Amino acid sequence: MRFSAAQITTLASALFGVANASSSLGSRSADSVVLKCREPNTVAITFDDGPYNWTEELVHTLDNHGAKGTFFVNGNNYGCIYSEDNVKRIQYLVERGHQIASHTWRHEHLPQLSGDRLDAEFRKTNEAIKKITGCSPAFMRPPYGEYNDEVVEKAAKNGQTVVIWDFDSADSIGATAEQSKSHYDNILGQHPSSILTLNHETIETTPNQVIPYALQKIQEKGFKMVTVAECLGMPACNTQTSPATRDHVRQNLTYQQKIQVLDFYHLNKHRLSMESMIPPLRAMGFTTICQSTISRFVKNENQIRQCAAEQNEHAKRASVVVLPEVEDALLRWIQQEQEQGHSISGDAIVERGRGICDELQVPEDQRIGFSRGWLDSFKKRNGLSLRRAGR
Repeated sequence: MRFSAAQITTLASALFGVANASSSLGSRSADSVVLKCREPNTVAITFDDGPYNWTEELVHTLDNHGAKGTFFVNGNNYGCIYSEDNVKRIQYLVERGHQIASHTWRHEHLPQLSGDRLDAEFRKTNEAIKKITGCSPAFMRPPYGEYNDEVVEKAAKNGQTVVIWDFDSADSIGATAEQSKSHYDNILGQHPSSILTLNHETIETTPNQVIPYALQKIQEKGFKMVTVAECLGMPACNTQTSPATRDHVRQNLTYQQKIQVLDFYHLNKHRLSMESMIPPLRAMGFTTICQSTISRFVKNENQIRQCAAEQNEHAKRASVVVLPEVEDALLRWIQQEQEQGHSISGDAIVERGRGICDELQVPEDQRIGFSRGWLDSFKKRNGLSLRRAGR
């Protein structure tokens, strides 16, 4: 069976500002699918489809009203979750005490997916949130509120509760700011025990007009504005660790690596879509690449290739390669030889340097060239005076 909370709730939201999802959507455990808050006198303010341009503005507004929000984020919907701006947005909202949860990777109609494609929608988003925040999210919201038994089972295997809503501001289906405000007025006028809201941070009027109004009205009614986890009396994360370092969150690609991506794109663009290019590119080592990243590289291809060419030219003129760990070991060897009364030639230093590179397993493309220029620079840097003869 397939269930669409969006279809069930749209008419009620438009008329009354409240969506009462049917309790007969299937026989599941109490924690499998959540339609409303459990804690009395609570309101959970939630936002879908981000992170986006107004995430930080929403956080400020929530903070100013003493409210906590829950952000159901996508991996690659309005933008790539691994972009520097989006990583900062997510980390900022979590640092301010708001909840992060999954809205899946590409905002697909989940009941139309199965197997690996369905698994990827969960797995990729959960991995991204874990890397960025350290939180393994305990909640997910299916796009469009659509779910079936397989979706619920997949969520359960990931340790996640499916969260729907019992109030829709209708911002995503064309409601004006004034209409969304009216929906909030209507639901508050019904004096419910609790409210589990649906809003979208990608609709500009929602953070700018609707939410400030709604928070004030909710405050006036004496509700406590909490996260979804708090309104259900459950933890927000299955596990919590330290976030990954920036290099593990998003790869900082060199110009040469960007050119590798571009070359792959041009070689395959007539047979593969950008989305289909992502798995083979990740297998090549570009582990966090998204469709938006490829698009950005293509758009800026001329600049990338020009910068790469200039960088290569600069490298040709640059001073010789220096590997501190190799030179430190080499200096220790020279000191030992001198203490034993041996005289050391430049050729002996070069020979020993190459041996140290082997011992330290320095990759071939990163090794010192051990040229005459390097030797002269090495002696000058370390104040060495060597004999041409001897060891």
